[in-house]
Amino acid sequence: MTDERRINDYVRRLGWSLQRLDPAERAALTGEIRSHLVDSAAGGSDTLDRAFAGLGTPYALGRGFMEEYELAGAVAGSGPRALLVALLGRSSRRAMGAAAIFAATLCYLFALAFAAVALAKPFAPDHVGAWRLDGGFSAGVLGAAPAAPELLGIWVVPLTLALALASYLLGTAVLRHTGRRLLR
Repeated sequence: MTDERRINDYVRRLGWSLQRLDPAERAALTGEIRSHLVDSAAGGSDTLDRAFAGLGTPYALGRGFMEEYELAGAVAGSGPRALLVALLGRSSRRAMGAAAIFAATLCYLFALAFAAVALAKPFAPDHVGAWRLDGGFSAGVLGAAPAAPELLGIWVVPLTLALALASYLLGTAVLRHTGRRLLR
């Protein structure tokens, strides 16, 4: 197979793996790779072989470009769902991504729990709140109302709403920070 044919085949397969990109961006990327390979071919077949080896398969190179593209888009302004999906795609190879997904998921679960407490208080005021019991302290939504007086009263609603918002924002901040670090 001639060098020109090998280059064309590689660039064609790379273009296939970049189908989700805008056509102009895809053309720019494949053009850069083609230029690099043509320059390498000018140095001889051994130089071209080293260039192919350095780039890896066209599908692996394309997957790497797509992961970077999706992660950059998610970090730039998408919601937590897009960030989770983008990081999940990378977490199989990066422990930091997996840890961020775990931490953010915990934050989102706390946000849901705090919001549930805030929403339940007006409907079941005796079963929702914070109590000091003989054996310690209890808080949340309880099936049976404790005999002890509730400590926070209706103030549990704004407190838990604030904690829900803080948990949500913390989870999103963890994902954005991790996404930026993975883009480096």
